[in-house]
Amino acid sequence: MGWQGEDPATDFRGGGVFGLRNLLFLARRRPSLFAELMGKTRGKRSAWEYPFAVGGINLTYGLQEMLGLRKNATTDAISRNRAARHFINLLVKDESAFDELFCLSYDLLDRRWIEAGVDYMGFNQVLKAVVAEVEEALGGLSG
Repeated sequence: MGWQGEDPATDFRGGGVFGLRNLLFLARRRPSLFAELMGKTRGKRSAWEYPFAVGGINLTYGLQEMLGLRKNATTDAISRNRAARHFINLLVKDESAFDELFCLSYDLLDRRWIEAGVDYMGFNQVLKAVVAEVEEALGGLSG
């Protein structure tokens, strides 16, 4: 499944249970994408791949942080974040907006991973670039 060690509980420190919820949403609502991402079936893969589950949990954490949804986020900080304001508008219309954003972002992450041609040690660099790309896309929405 893509855990870092023997005990998967240790991999939840960043994205927490919300990261698991995102992975479950992906499995249930986008089973083809889930299988593709977990099975690493697309593109030329690295010999040292990122672990699937941990990658998803880290993505959840990155998206939460980018949107100001982590602990101690203030309304003022969120209101200054253009991407967060636009995301809140999406969330009002669809309560599964974060889950959908996660699915789209994980698909993008895997595509950018393949394009970058890096190994596991380059994962954080690709992850940060994807979160920035998602932030830019959300910030450019009207509303």
